[in-house]
Formats: sequence, C-alpha cells, structure tokens
Amino acid sequence: MAVEGHVAVARIRFYTDDLEATLARAAGEDSFRMETSPAVDSLFLAYFAGQFQLILAGKVLEGTIIGSGDDMVDREPAWWFLIRFDAGEPIGNFRVRNALLFDVFEDQKNILKVVHLPDETQRSYTFTAEEETIDVVFQKDVVGRVRCAVCSDCPRCPRFHPRLHLRAPGDYN
Repeated sequence: MAVEGHVAVARIRFYTDDLEATLARAAGEDSFRMETSPAVDSLFLAYFAGQFQLILAGKVLEGTIIGSGDDMVDREPAWWFLIRFDAGEPIGNFRVRNALLFDVFEDQKNILKVVHLPDETQRSYTFTAEEETIDVVFQKDVVGRVRCAVCSDCPRCPRFHPRLHLRAPGDYN
C-alpha cells in the first residue's frame, strides 16, 4: 500500500484458486472463474468491503477498484486488484482491518507492506485471525506521543481510549 497526501492505493494479490473458492462461496455458487469484468469487480468489492477496512479518524474509507488482472506468484496463477482510498484529509496514522480469506482458511495470514510518501517511510504488518486489526503509525504529536489512528485528537484522547495508542520503540514520553 502506498500512502501519499489524501490518497492510499493498495495492490492486493491472491492465488487464483483461493480467490475463486472465496468468491464462489460469497456468491453462493459451486464454482467461480476469475475474469476482468464489471461483474467480477463488483462481487470482489462487496467481499473486500466486508473483510478489509482502512479507518482514518474513526471513519471507514471506501475503496474503489482502479485495476485488476492475472499474474504469477511462485509459479502459481494469481489475481491482483488495485484499490484506491480517498480521504478528505492527509493520511498519516490510520487503522487497518484485514480479514481477507480468514472466513475460508483458518490458518490464513496476510501481510501488508505500507510506504508513506514522499519520505518513503516503510512499515510491514502481519494479520492473523487473532490479530486482524492493526494501527499504522507514521506521525507523532508535538510532545512525542503517537497520534491516535481513531480520533486524531491527540492531546485529549488518552483519557478516552488509552489502549488504542501504539508507541514506536523508544517512545516512552
């Protein structure tokens, strides 16, 4: 996922057979075949919206598909989607819920790599069924505390939801 200004763009890849099984289940069908079409994009986006959320200042941003296609990953057929999220404000800290394929595979793990532009700061996160929501932190307030990904009201929010704050290593002010 690349984040710059008020836009985040995520490229999400799946093994094609796993995604076809997941979308068949979501559609209530016995089988499903991936193809580049508005119908497939619509079905995927409905599934995606229920399993993946980018949350900024307590609001879930709606994703829009801006591209999709087939690929190869480790010599296996894969399918990718490019999803764009637009926010009304610059995206600094945010929360991500990523439960993609958790409803189909009990041992599923998802990896999210995030680059914040223009400074090219990078973060990497692993999501599991036990930890499907993570705060992505790029900005700190003026006293060194990590800004909250939920309310953006840093000076006051520790009184209201202190457990939501993450600190980078060495940040104990």
